[in-house]
This record gives sequence, structure tokens and C-alpha cells, in this order.
Amino acid sequence: MKLRHIVCLCVCMAPAQLVLAAAPMSAPALATLQGTIDFCARTYPDTATSLEEFAKLLVQGFAEDELDKVRKSDDFKATYAQVSEDLHKTHPNAAKEACNGFLAQRP
Repeated sequence: MKLRHIVCLCVCMAPAQLVLAAAPMSAPALATLQGTIDFCARTYPDTATSLEEFAKLLVQGFAEDELDKVRKSDDFKATYAQVSEDLHKTHPNAAKEACNGFLAQRP
């Protein structure tokens, strides 16, 4: 059930972050998106290229130093670790379904 919440959150946040590209992305939002993208890319390597392109699109327009600062924050690290842990605990069929849903929602 947590996996669906994580993926749903990612799908909902991605367009909002693209619209608000001038504002820095919060650490939990970036960690949730990046954690989900990384999990899906590792679990389903055939999607890695597409997911990497999507990840770049999500942070397009943000200053690299701002992103580095967010990625180095304790908030980012804690959220990323929790997302990774939750995703690894899911049933493989649920993970595959969620990753496919995530891929279907990318612009």
C-alpha cells in the first residue's frame, strides 16, 4: 500500500514542480521522486534511460548549486532512505505495476 502512495505522490508532484520551476524543489519532494526513479531504473534496467531523461526534465531550470544543497541535506537523505526501504519491501508484482504507472505518467 505504501508503494501506491509513493508513486501517486510522485505522479502528482512532478507536474506541479515543472510548473513552479522557478522555486527550489523541497528536499522531501526531490528525494521521493529521485528515490522512486532510481528504484525503478535499478529494478527494471530497460527503463533506466527513459527514467534518467525524466529525472533531468524534473530538475531542469533549477540551479545546480541549489540542487546539490538540497541533495546533501539531512531531510533529503532521510526521505530517500525511507522511500528506498519502502519500495524494496513491496511485492515484485506491485513494484512492477507501480513503475510502469510511473513511466506512463511522465511527460
